Amino acid sequence: KLIAISDVFLVNKPPAVRERLRITEAEVREHNPAIVYAAGTAWGPKGPEGDRGGYDMTSFWCRSGAAMGAWYVDDERMPSQPGPAYGDSMGAMTIAGGISAALLKRERTGEPQSLEVSLLGTGMWAMASGIAMSHVNGSAWRPFDLGSMVFNPLLGTFPTADGRMINITC
Repeated sequence: KLIAISDVFLVNKPPAVRERLRITEAEVREHNPAIVYAAGTAWGPKGPEGDRGGYDMTSFWCRSGAAMGAWYVDDERMPSQPGPAYGDSMGAMTIAGGISAALLKRERTGEPQSLEVSLLGTGMWAMASGIAMSHVNGSAWRPFDLGSMVFNPLLGTFPTADGRMINITC
């Protein structure tokens, strides 16, 4: 009854769980053909991990390369995410944007839409430039080590006399 009167069905379960719970897109559309069907997962619906659960730390932060991209060469340990639910927050914004676009298209065309957003895909989108640079350079992208490059006083993060930091980007 709830599906029949809803505009959006949002699920965060992998495909096999959706089948077991009988909440696949086809089964939901039997009750409401015009519904926007949105799914958020850890790894996306395809590939060897498509039916596995996951977390923003594993899918978004580690596997996408975001952790590597924030890891300075001289640090011994991989950095943690800068805040709790960091990947979840970005994934949620991506899903919200997709749902908004799907609702607008349905309003204008009458066509129902479906979307699938994964933490891995969102993380890879956030790291797209670093991933591309890694392919070009043949090595993982890492933050710039200012000591190993030509010094540019107009670019970088510098310590101040009072123990704080200042970032200059010109």
